[in-house]
Amino acid sequence: MRTTTILVILLIGLACFGAEVLGAEARADKPVAHLVFLVSEDPSNYEAHKTIPPFAQMLRREHGFRCTVIQGEGKPGAFRFPGLEVLKKADLLVIFFRRRALSPEQLGLIRGHLKAGKPLVGIRTANHAFSVRSGVAEGYQKWWEFVPEVLGCENRGYGPLGIDVSVAPKAAKHPILAGVKLKKWHSKGSLYLVKPIDPKATVLLIGSAGDKAEPIAWTRSCKGSRVFYTSLGCPDDFKLAQFRRLLVNGIRWTLGKRAGPADARWKVGTAKVRITPAKPLWMAGYGSRKKPAEGTLHDLWVKVTTIEDAAGHRAAIVTADHLGWPRVMYDRICAELQKRCKLGRSQVMLASSHTHSGPVLRGAIYDFYPLDDNQRAMIEQYSLGLEKDVVAAVDRALGRMPPATLRAGQGSTPFAVNRRNNPESKIPEMREKGIPIKGPSDHDVPVLAIRSPRGDLRAVVFGYACHCTTLSFYQWSGDYAGFAQLDLEKAHPGMLAMFYAGCGADQNPLPRRSVKLCRKYGGMLAGSVGRVLDKSMRPVAPKLQTAFEFVTLDFGDQPTKEELEAISRKGGNRGRWARRLLKKLEAGETFPKTYRYPVQVWKLGNDQLWITLGGETVVDYALKFKKRFGRNTWVAGYTNDVMSYIPSHRVWEEGGYESGAFYVYGLPANRWAEDIEDRITAAVCRLVAKVK
Repeated sequence: MRTTTILVILLIGLACFGAEVLGAEARADKPVAHLVFLVSEDPSNYEAHKTIPPFAQMLRREHGFRCTVIQGEGKPGAFRFPGLEVLKKADLLVIFFRRRALSPEQLGLIRGHLKAGKPLVGIRTANHAFSVRSGVAEGYQKWWEFVPEVLGCENRGYGPLGIDVSVAPKAAKHPILAGVKLKKWHSKGSLYLVKPIDPKATVLLIGSAGDKAEPIAWTRSCKGSRVFYTSLGCPDDFKLAQFRRLLVNGIRWTLGKRAGPADARWKVGTAKVRITPAKPLWMAGYGSRKKPAEGTLHDLWVKVTTIEDAAGHRAAIVTADHLGWPRVMYDRICAELQKRCKLGRSQVMLASSHTHSGPVLRGAIYDFYPLDDNQRAMIEQYSLGLEKDVVAAVDRALGRMPPATLRAGQGSTPFAVNRRNNPESKIPEMREKGIPIKGPSDHDVPVLAIRSPRGDLRAVVFGYACHCTTLSFYQWSGDYAGFAQLDLEKAHPGMLAMFYAGCGADQNPLPRRSVKLCRKYGGMLAGSVGRVLDKSMRPVAPKLQTAFEFVTLDFGDQPTKEELEAISRKGGNRGRWARRLLKKLEAGETFPKTYRYPVQVWKLGNDQLWITLGGETVVDYALKFKKRFGRNTWVAGYTNDVMSYIPSHRVWEEGGYESGAFYVYGLPANRWAEDIEDRITAAVCRLVAKVK
């Protein structure tokens, strides 16, 4: 049953398209234009009821318009568009229906729209929209004059099938043709015979079929209203990027907007480099591993997106399929990027997926594994090469930065489980029986979509707060985050998918330990991102602010010589940690009392905050900062320098693995000082104030 009401406030799409309202949040700097599409369903209307709704979704998603699609109902001689009163407040009317008679009231709404000087776009059958030959019911009216008076043409029937499209003389530089690829453009539809057309019209495209040649796209003015019409519009036309671009540009021209998206003043570059080790290095993450890697499930990558705002301020987002950036590598990469690319620390975000199926890197967790001199040498060689690869990739991305648009959105997926509060062995039973899983957790999926001015998806950056620990074998992989990126890049060929870990130090993907589950979680995460991309996303104005600070964090309890001597007699990673620290004491060294901790805040556009924290941050930080600074806040952990676990005060008081575990990363302490959360919070607040 087809619905006959229009839901303007709820902004929901109705499955039967009786009325579909597609909304976009208002831009902070300008109102959102409201477009109303009128379509009909009949065998001769080129499936407008199927092609227009997804096109309107694209306009909303990629260009920020608010779109209302109304599918009419009734017989041709007695037709109505439910909820047409919405046209009174609309900015643009788009017509794609044929031979329909409307009531005087509904025709009056359309005439009133034009009388007010508001624009109109006509697609294909619009050139006989109201031209009803017979059977007009009492109380309904036809409007044959619409074609010459509004569209400025005639309807003299059909020409041959198959149209070769070419640009009209002197029209190549018209803004509606900006970015429209005209080479080898062929439409499968029949050529409409429309001559003569208004001599004051500006013909943009010519269609040729057989021995016929006719105008197929033009603009004109109708008593102050801008009008754009094209006789193209068959279902196959909507599959062509150049046709969709033509319509988008035509809509923007009639509204008095530029041909490209209004916020396409970002410049964005991308690059990637495969970083799968060629040699059998030790894998980082699990202390239980007994040998180096033995193969590859899927490749590991470093991926880069560089952005530049309208004022020329630049920044680089780097994501990597490994456990985390050690301090020594972070410092070296930042120094090289400052020297080579003029990027300061505030402008460089080095994120990681925290996969436990990536390589050990230099300067980190050496105590965790029984590394011999040969393994250490291979790790050093690989890490130095990785540093060079990152700098080169950023430089490449900065070297080619075409215009782009940025959109922000957020999804959700529930597979992360707080591992401190839920027994891993019980999770399958709890999920099966619907027993609530204890928190806290953060299931949000932040998404940054980067598109070309014509709407092609170039890159998507997304995050999730959960350990990448589904797998624990000896094959290189990005874990669930790697599968999510692969799924997204398969769904969007040519697009770069980039993942960063959120504040998931106390979160695990549960249940786990199989490739099947890993693929499942990757699919769930990719599905969440895909749903965000398919919906309305907030346009991000071309403004970028970056701020950075090193915070001094105090160590808490530090091991004494006697304690280290006792631990050193044990085997395993704690024994190796103790023996290394004892050598330092025997050499006359003293242990540092503090650590310089990196905190970074970006603001994208007018209201999108992006907070990045070093170390393995627990979920409390993300929940706290999102509550304090608002829903348009993203929080990444494992960024820039991953030196240890970073507990909140709650976790610090509760104790347990995430409250300390300093031996994992080799730091000379048992835990942080009690004020760790206060110091990090104060730094974040200072930086947010700077970018606000």
